[in-house]
Amino acid sequence: MNLHEAWHMPSSPKPVPPIETIRNAAILYKGEKFEGTTHGHALGALLKYLKRAEPDLYNKIGGDEYQLVDELEKNHKGSYDFEGFITTRGRYVTRKEATEVAREARQLRKNKDAGSELFSEDLND
Repeated sequence: MNLHEAWHMPSSPKPVPPIETIRNAAILYKGEKFEGTTHGHALGALLKYLKRAEPDLYNKIGGDEYQLVDELEKNHKGSYDFEGFITTRGRYVTRKEATEVAREARQLRKNKDAGSELFSEDLND
């Protein structure tokens, strides 16, 4: 290789970061993320946490997932924005944001409407 060829050799390619994908369903509670393969599993993880860290709340809801969702909904003024997903970059995203991430990563089932909110069952296996 002569000097001219060395001068025009392309530099090594910059590493391309892997595309962001949906990793898990998640529940956001007081800034903490509780993950699971489904939102039910994430709620179960949050219940285990509450039993240990906030026994008064745990006893108030009787350890019941449905009562927990009602309590979370009250705390979020009727919004379900506490239900979302965790991406492979560790970001918490809402159901609507997750739909876009999953669409770009080609994780959506074919019959999923790209403009709607994401549910764990909308993801390819």
